[in-house]
Amino acid sequence: MSRLYLDANVVIRLIEDEPALREEVWRIVAAHGGPDRVIVVSDLVRLECRVKPLAAGDATVLDAYARYFASPDVTVVSLPTPVYDRATEIRARSRYGLADALHLATAIESGCDAFVTADRRLSGFTDLPVVLIHAE
Repeated sequence: MSRLYLDANVVIRLIEDEPALREEVWRIVAAHGGPDRVIVVSDLVRLECRVKPLAAGDATVLDAYARYFASPDVTVVSLPTPVYDRATEIRARSRYGLADALHLATAIESGCDAFVTADRRLSGFTDLPVVLIHAE
């Protein structure tokens, strides 16, 4: 079973992009995870995804996120102390910002096999395979 951590920018594409783009993202995720994959996101992903629609008062998009994060196909993990310790190490040896370091650390500490992102800057991370989609 493959565990894939989805960065917030990937989840935003899955929920808010046009259907053709969402389908392409799912194809990439499926190709790297196989049929028995587990999708992992963190509370930090939830936070990042919900900010814009919450500020805009977009109840439809907020509801779509709520359904997505409650889906049995998605595992939402919290950020315990070992995640912060690992993120500190990542930040100390790289130029990644706090949120990126926390996402990467969460993926590692959650036993993920790959980190899926649209952020090209994270492609140089070597502690975990990084899968780029629609890179920014």
